[in-house]
Amino acid sequence: MPKIKKIMFLLFVLSIANVLSATSFEDGERYFSGNRPTEAIPYFQKALLETEVNPLVYNYLGVCYMQLNQNEKALEFFLKGLTVPGTRKKILYFNAGNVCFLEENYEKAVEYYGYAISADSLYAKAYLNRANTNLRMGNYQKSIDDYTKYLLIDSNSEQKENVQAMIDALNTELVAQADEEKRLAEEAARIKEEEEKIAAEKAAAEKLAQEEASAAAEKAAQLEAEKAKAEAARRKKLLEEVAAELQQTESTNLTAGSEGIIEYNDEDAELD
Repeated sequence: MPKIKKIMFLLFVLSIANVLSATSFEDGERYFSGNRPTEAIPYFQKALLETEVNPLVYNYLGVCYMQLNQNEKALEFFLKGLTVPGTRKKILYFNAGNVCFLEENYEKAVEYYGYAISADSLYAKAYLNRANTNLRMGNYQKSIDDYTKYLLIDSNSEQKENVQAMIDALNTELVAQADEEKRLAEEAARIKEEEEKIAAEKAAAEKLAQEEASAAAEKAAQLEAEKAKAEAARRKKLLEEVAAELQQTESTNLTAGSEGIIEYNDEDAELD
């Protein structure tokens, strides 16, 4: 093949390849616009093989997989697109948040919506969806803040009345929660006071019982001592009475005459 013809052939092949690549992306968009994600995905996958990949393809693929309820695959493409130059980071973060919301991974959803807002501080939809997510998590004040920000950014929103109604309802709920927390705190304080009162009364009763028991024991000991003393006195008296009966009470008559004198010497003495 002459050199000139070879060059022309290569240029023709390259032009055909570019046309096919461009057609793949466009066909993918066409199927996507027709709400036919299953048919769109193969074309978007082919578009990824382009020499210059259209940055939008990552978002398209992610949304297609979301429509097919393949959320894990959808999140994969949204996050992969974040590493590619030229992609719309706020959209990818926003859609990643939507996937996490669908999966009820609310903490991660709030995180991705926050990144979307960091990429564009006037991104109203991110505020709205983050408000809805915080609502699911019970973070009512944060929801109010984001709903309020949303209305400030998009004051002509078709959902303005509904959003404002939600703000009013959440404010009412916060007041109700505060009242309930106050009531519970007061009830807890009352219960604590009652428990302390019961404990004090119980302690006083126990102290009184101890004092009464101590007094009873002391009285019993005193009665026992008196009884022992009386018994000792009785025994002593009995001994004295026995000793009195043994005592020699008859007297010896002594006369003044000589015949009345009794003589005795030491030998007559009784020692035992």
